[in-house]
Amino acid sequence: SDQPLVIQGAGAGNDTTAAGVLADIVDIQDLFS
Repeated sequence: SDQPLVIQGAGAGNDTTAAGVLADIVDIQDLFS
């Protein structure tokens, strides 16, 4: 089954939080390449 990514808690605004999550995903991708 598909499991959506859920982000909860305080953030610095939608754009800043999204940029941080994207940066984390890119960092994780680099670990596997």
